[in-house]
Amino acid sequence: MSAIVNERASITAELATRIAAVLGTTPQVWLNLQNAVDLWDAKKAVQSAKRKPRPLPDLPKSEAAE
Repeated sequence: MSAIVNERASITAELATRIAAVLGTTPQVWLNLQNAVDLWDAKKAVQSAKRKPRPLPDLPKSEAAE
């Protein structure tokens, strides 16, 4: 649980089932929460990638240019 709380691990289907049994909820609740976190992380990563300029790739030198 510490790894999940500290964002070093995700909630798996097995763990969702165990948590649900202890807390009297459904595994789907916990999997939906994990899915929401995963989507939020993905959106932030895409936004971050859009803001950062990427260097142009090196173009191959043609023999005609030499």
